[in-house]
Amino acid sequence: MIICICLYPSGLSYTDLEELSAKGRITTTWKEILLAFLKKKAICNQYCSQEKKEGGEEEGKFEAGCPIMKETMERNGKPIERSDFKPDNYIWLNITKDPVTNEVWFVPTQFIIKVVEKYLGDCFAKQTLKKFEYMAFLSTSLINKIKKNYNYCEKLVEFSAVSTFGIWRLPIKGEMCMLKDADLIQYIDKQEYDFEKLKQWFSLHENNFFSCFDPDAVQRVISNKSIKEECVMEVMEILCLAIPTLFKIISPRGTGAMEAARRAEQVLIKFNENNVKVSLIRIKLSLFLAALHMSAKNDIHENFTLAKIQLKLTQEEVEKIKSYESAPLLFAVVAIGFAYYFYKGFKKNCLNPKEFPNRDAVNKQINNIFKKIETLAVPMMKTDESLKVPKAKIALMKCKTRNRESGLEKQLLEDMREAVIILTEYKSLRLIMKAHYLYACLKIEYLFYSKFFLNNLS
Repeated sequence: MIICICLYPSGLSYTDLEELSAKGRITTTWKEILLAFLKKKAICNQYCSQEKKEGGEEEGKFEAGCPIMKETMERNGKPIERSDFKPDNYIWLNITKDPVTNEVWFVPTQFIIKVVEKYLGDCFAKQTLKKFEYMAFLSTSLINKIKKNYNYCEKLVEFSAVSTFGIWRLPIKGEMCMLKDADLIQYIDKQEYDFEKLKQWFSLHENNFFSCFDPDAVQRVISNKSIKEECVMEVMEILCLAIPTLFKIISPRGTGAMEAARRAEQVLIKFNENNVKVSLIRIKLSLFLAALHMSAKNDIHENFTLAKIQLKLTQEEVEKIKSYESAPLLFAVVAIGFAYYFYKGFKKNCLNPKEFPNRDAVNKQINNIFKKIETLAVPMMKTDESLKVPKAKIALMKCKTRNRESGLEKQLLEDMREAVIILTEYKSLRLIMKAHYLYACLKIEYLFYSKFFLNNLS
């Protein structure tokens, strides 16, 4: 229990501890153990012991002879509630209570955090992995709830954990780690968790999220021989994208998303650089940063310059793993990024006026990008499910950037009709509305040209 709580610098709530217990990350008797620890504001070493026994006994089980534990357990059958944990400052723990929600928080002191890090290496590593798993659950649950409440909908250029196609689908049902053994955080899905409460909850856990990108902690986990690196990699794949995404959604004008993404990049250095998964996460983070720069409201010219650099870096990373099975999807996503860069860059006067003096020059550049990617990925677009959504997004981008003076291509009309079907199946409300609007505009234009042509013939 001590190690578990000490791994969370922001502390854990009573609700979090209940969830951790339900998911098998801590013992089911955590309330009795914690209350016993707090009886005299100190840990009673002369009576109690905390040890993990390989024979299957619960971690944190107390010796039967401990009088404090016995007294705590014998409460005339009365269950332990939140109200039993009184706000106070202890040697190793501070307990606070939210006056509005009555939620109880357990926050470790700096003293005990340093002691745990220094003297409990092996156990610390295993508990850290459990922490990573829980934060992966929590971050993904928050994103899912935000989407479910329609507080945030996927954009045309998203490049974040909000997307769920292809490379953006998070491996929640993992093959290596314990993520496959449980559903997402149950309490987050309750009706009372509206956007304001989700933001407050995220704020309370903010330091816990950042602590997942502590290079030393990650190194200790990887270095532990009893933990498979593939298991750690699977959890980090979720954390490296979900946490920056949360910062982007909840604090869109802040620097949290940028800082979280940069910290995630630093953590990846600890892993084998030849691992394809590491390259894939690095690509996704680079795309995420590019999208952040393009959506910036301040220092627009500087941010667009940085966006172009990020996109080029992404392209170079994709080239390194072009034999990877998802390479066509990666090329398609990068193409969407570059097309959006030129489209938005021209609108915001961020492109070189000598290279792109007018809209026609920009449209030509965008068309060349899409022709190149279609040559590469068209054979797979008809059969590969992961390429359906990028194909629909490319159709939307073509529709937005086309030169209306050159007339209407019938193929674009057909592509947009297909895009409406794809995005309806994908269930992304914002993209569905955008697709219907653009398709309706094309249909009206097509009917107008058809009527005009027929009138001229008559």
